[in-house]
Amino acid sequence: MLWLRALAVWALIMVVETVHGIVRTLWITPVLGDLGSRQAALPVAAALILLITLLTSRWLKARSIGVQLCVGGLWAALTLGFEFGLGVLLGYSMERVSQDYNPMQGGFMAFGLAFMALCPLLASRLARSREHGALQRPQ
Repeated sequence: MLWLRALAVWALIMVVETVHGIVRTLWITPVLGDLGSRQAALPVAAALILLITLLTSRWLKARSIGVQLCVGGLWAALTLGFEFGLGVLLGYSMERVSQDYNPMQGGFMAFGLAFMALCPLLASRLARSREHGALQRPQ
């Protein structure tokens, strides 16, 4: 059941990131250019992924560090396949799609995938610290 929940959260992340990509293409790319808009979108994407992970972490029920890292790794692997598949479907060359993952060509998606892989662990830690902070505050 955990893995179905993990897939559901990943699907939600992909929907949100697809909308994010459309917004970026329509309104940010004309201002910053293609590469600049993709680079500027990375922190926004990371924040969206972390927010979704925080909001769904209790429902996800990935309690151990190992499971959290496995869920994040699954998300990163699925996203890599999704990105390359979508890029090919949209007619981009493999060179163009790969550019997003190559820091030497200005692409930072590899960092985004690494962050995504850590999001279940980060969300768990943030939720735990928030709970402990709430418990320690004087009433």
